[in-house]
This record gives sequence, C-alpha cells and structure tokens, in this order.
Amino acid sequence: MEAEGLVVRVPHAGYRIPPQITRQRFEDMLELRLLLDPAAARRSAERASPKQVAGLRRLLEEMAELEGGNGLMAYGAFGLREGRGRNGVKA
Repeated sequence: MEAEGLVVRVPHAGYRIPPQITRQRFEDMLELRLLLDPAAARRSAERASPKQVAGLRRLLEEMAELEGGNGLMAYGAFGLREGRGRNGVKA
C-alpha cells in the first residue's frame, strides 16, 4: 500500500492516509480494506483463546449498552471501548 501511495509511513507511529487523497485513491483503499479486513478478522477469530473471546464478549456487552446513549459523551465512551477491543485483545 505504501508503494502505491495509498498510505504514508510515519516513523515510530505507524501509517496514515496521504494528506490530500483523491476519490480514486480512497476507492482503492476501500476496496483493499474490503479484501483484507474479513480475512484478518477470520484469522484472529480462529486463533483467539477462550480468555480473549470472553474479553471481547464483555466489550461487546459494554458497547451495546452505550449504543442508545445520548450525545458526544456516549460517542466518546463507545470509541474508547472500540479502541480497547482492537488494541487490548491480541489474537
């Protein structure tokens, strides 16, 4: 993706999208994500331990409770839990 200019490497921080992205580049990235994300999720699910699955179920329950929340506070709390699920559970 970096070679194609779809992402830009940020030293010691990871990757980000280029600052001025064209519609075509956006569509290319979306297409790539639609191919990669399901495979990555499947692979993670296949390798998850029972402890990791239990942790994800707890996060899912917490996030479901926030779904009907009101305003920016609920949105922020939801985002924090989503990030915790992605970064806090290693498959």
